[in-house]
Amino acid sequence: MATLRLLTYFLLGTLPTVPDKAKLPRSRNYVVTISSFLPAPPCSSMEASFDNKTNILNARIRATHDNSVIYTLRTTFGYRGRKDTILHDENPAPGAASSAVGAIHWQEKTLEIYGHKKSCAEVRRRTGRFFFNRTRHWKWGEGRKEYEILYEHEEWKATLDHNMKVAARFSVPFRPHLFSKSQPALLHLTKTALAEDEVFLILVFVYCEAKRQDRTVSVSPSIHPWSDNA
Repeated sequence: MATLRLLTYFLLGTLPTVPDKAKLPRSRNYVVTISSFLPAPPCSSMEASFDNKTNILNARIRATHDNSVIYTLRTTFGYRGRKDTILHDENPAPGAASSAVGAIHWQEKTLEIYGHKKSCAEVRRRTGRFFFNRTRHWKWGEGRKEYEILYEHEEWKATLDHNMKVAARFSVPFRPHLFSKSQPALLHLTKTALAEDEVFLILVFVYCEAKRQDRTVSVSPSIHPWSDNA
């Protein structure tokens, strides 16, 4: 039937009207066809980069395949240092009250996702008695997956099943190299991570990397590369 309709349009010299793009629902999961809107196949993974190479706390997160902005991170500062890092969805669902989907409240030591706030102590636990074998585990709540968060070779990993399966990666090659340009932070979330913990893992990676930078940077807070003076 579809072939017959297209042949008829060809003979008559007309084509079906495509709806005005401005009226399309704001969603990353729709594609335009000649006759209708059809849901796109579910994403198998997400790859994105942070466009601020030296400050992930104030950056746009861009899809690597088309450079479109998916999320934006904005951080506020007070006299005591960092206050809040807000994650904004740049393609919010129709009718959403706010583009803010997640937050790190640094002074409160809490994470917030879609309006639900939990302390870091509630969603994080450590195992191992000694520094060399201590591991971090993050889990948003009951019924959700628990991720072991590891850092090695300038990359964070979120793993499942006793470190047998990698659910997400966050590469942070900020260290300058003599013969090459600095590279942006890269984020890779698998289908498993996207299913229910996309926002949670982004916040966890940003939190862990910021804390790591705090431990390794020894300069004055007034000239810290991630301060409001940077």
